[in-house]
Amino acid sequence: MRVPPVPSLTIPALLCVGLALSAAPASAADAPRTVLDAVEPVDVSVQGQRVAWLRPASAPSRTGTVRTVQAVVLDAPGGTPRVLSAKLPDFADSVALGSDGNGRTVLTIGSRGRDVVVRADGSGPARRLRGQTSKDEATVMRAGRIAFLRTSRGTTTLRFATAAGRPSKLVRTVPREYQGLRLALGARDAIALHAYRPRDVGIGNIVWLMRPGKKVVRLTSQSTGGASDNGIGALTVSADGSRFAVTRFNIGGGHPSDVQRFSATSGKRVSVRPATAVPNVDALDEYVLDDGRSVVTPIETFNCARPGDPDAQPGAPACLGLDLVG
Repeated sequence: MRVPPVPSLTIPALLCVGLALSAAPASAADAPRTVLDAVEPVDVSVQGQRVAWLRPASAPSRTGTVRTVQAVVLDAPGGTPRVLSAKLPDFADSVALGSDGNGRTVLTIGSRGRDVVVRADGSGPARRLRGQTSKDEATVMRAGRIAFLRTSRGTTTLRFATAAGRPSKLVRTVPREYQGLRLALGARDAIALHAYRPRDVGIGNIVWLMRPGKKVVRLTSQSTGGASDNGIGALTVSADGSRFAVTRFNIGGGHPSDVQRFSATSGKRVSVRPATAVPNVDALDEYVLDDGRSVVTPIETFNCARPGDPDAQPGAPACLGLDLVG
């Protein structure tokens, strides 16, 4: 997964910036924008109309990792983001919206093999995901069923279990030249897997549709080469699990920059549109809501000032944090 750079802010500054601006409008090149959080998130997940993200709550290390994060949930556009009170593991760096076996919306949060589950309504503490080990990552949950990646002795496998803590079954072995990055779990146990591989001319990205006992379908791909920097960003699943959305980004030309939607049943592409354009952003992750709007956060920015940045150029516009577009 991509962990974006995080501004060097103190904890009080981080807690004060962001949600206070949740209703502030911002200009955009092609659509109205609403700031959900002025601070760039560590990770984001969208399912249906609900948005969840991890906000940094401590200054980043020299390598860019953030020790302390908070989970924030927006139940629907127009609502008020809620900071969940549950204490999360240190260095949590991934979040995935889903549902438990009782139909309650939950967040699966990953942190160096210590995945936890948190209820999206804020009730109860973060609970360790039963049956997971330090070899497992990228866990996603739907109706209590889980999919995850397990890496052992240099081999990564996609695994599936009917409930946390129950024995998992092998779905597929990820080709050795690829590294699994992210999963999305849809209806009827459909799994979208984003992986990449190094190449002599850059990095190749691919998204497969996989289902236990079924044929693998390639949804889309993107490659990088020369002076360009291109790839695949966000994965999104619709509320009913019938659609996956994939964003492809392009820095430097020569590759697509778009948002594609696919059937989770057949893998057939059902729609495609150009990626959203945002001022001072070369490329962004675009998470698609069921109503067609998007939540965006930067992959690469230029000529902008992050909140609290003492080296920002006078008059530079604020960098994109997390915005609702449309």
